[in-house]
Amino acid sequence: MGSLVMAARSRDRVTIDLCGIGDAARVAARTRGIPLALFARQALLVALPGDVPPRPDPSFQPTGPIKLSVRLSASDSATLTTQAAALGLSQARLIALLIRRVELPLPVAERRAELAALRTSNDQLAAIAADVSLFVRTLSAPSLAALAPFRQRMLNLHTDIAKHLQLAAAFLARVD
Repeated sequence: MGSLVMAARSRDRVTIDLCGIGDAARVAARTRGIPLALFARQALLVALPGDVPPRPDPSFQPTGPIKLSVRLSASDSATLTTQAAALGLSQARLIALLIRRVELPLPVAERRAELAALRTSNDQLAAIAADVSLFVRTLSAPSLAALAPFRQRMLNLHTDIAKHLQLAAAFLARVD
């Protein structure tokens, strides 16, 4: 009884072992110009008791993911697999993004390179921050000769920080 209630609420999928009649069923479906699945549904409707064949409930709105089967050429299937892997996405996620016309993420290799550049920039910024801290402490000492190694880094401080912030902002914009 529970399975009958479930059938009324969702689409049913059944795999049928045709026990050797598959070729004949395919020929009959092709002769009628209909897909094998429709041919099978029509045959089942004839076998059901009652005068009115069951109709899907028009108010039924699935709440979870919907399985979609798509026939692709071998070449298109290989391209989908390759592109999804390059982007670090499942094939289903890639198709969903394409349907929504959402900007695709950068390929995984580019994202990793960008992350490595951001880490390098963070390391450089941390070194600059340490130098600034030491520089500020050294300013209280009377000897200006001790500041010579830091002079060029202090001159480039603004440029280095701006470069880091641009890298970080670009990466974070794509991560969101």
